[in-house]
Amino acid sequence: MVFIQLPKFKKAPSALSDNTDKWLFLLKNMYNLKSCPPEIQGDPFKLLLDIAELKHLTQEDMDRYAVSLEKSYQMSNIADFAREEGRKEGLKEGELKGIRKGLFEGKMDIAIRLLKRNEPIDEIILLTELSREEIMSIINQLPKA
Repeated sequence: MVFIQLPKFKKAPSALSDNTDKWLFLLKNMYNLKSCPPEIQGDPFKLLLDIAELKHLTQEDMDRYAVSLEKSYQMSNIADFAREEGRKEGLKEGELKGIRKGLFEGKMDIAIRLLKRNEPIDEIILLTELSREEIMSIINQLPKA
């Protein structure tokens, strides 16, 4: 008995030296071959590739294959749609966070200017709509004069 580990077979078509190498190459790479490489010639190899084509499937197998393809396409479309919707939602959320952050920072800047002018805290709360705790936090962070 001879055991062959196809994943370890690494020869390129140009390096195939005998029929065994050609068979191993075809068995390992058949799933992604569009056509038979010119280095692999001969009736047995052509027959193998012909049998591997879809035209040799029975009608029942063709129907199952078509259903399988359709399900695969549907899942791919669902995943693409979900990814796009998630991206749009993420952009909207990021945009809202940016707007909120910008508004908050703007209010903080106004509060700082008003505090530097010694405006009353209640007036600053009314003008900026910041909470008393937020104003007190700003006061604690300002350098002492």
